[in-house]
Amino acid sequence: MADQELQSLLSQWCAIEPQRCTQKDDNLFEVLYSGGWMKVAAEAASHGTIIAAVLEGCHHNHIYCNIEYTPRYKDEPPTIQVGCIYRTFRWDEGDEVVYSITSLLLTEYLERLDPDKTNH
Repeated sequence: MADQELQSLLSQWCAIEPQRCTQKDDNLFEVLYSGGWMKVAAEAASHGTIIAAVLEGCHHNHIYCNIEYTPRYKDEPPTIQVGCIYRTFRWDEGDEVVYSITSLLLTEYLERLDPDKTNH
């Protein structure tokens, strides 16, 4: 099932950087990675490709980017620091922590490319 937030972010990416992301139909996108176009959708099976394409875009555009995950330790909740400027996110038990990296990273990237076209 498609993640609506990620679907929206991919659509925004198409508008901001069409040379790296294009929309093929309602659910299918293509992202440029390693010189070739890769098919992706707003679902978990595409997360790795989307992350790799965003990281390559950061490199190409000289945008600093980092991902750091700290798992739950004793009574401390897990945290993720994602993006071009560190933002720390905490989750309660049962929340999808790692699953959120793709949307968080793409949000940060889009903000660095064109801060006026994002919702955050």
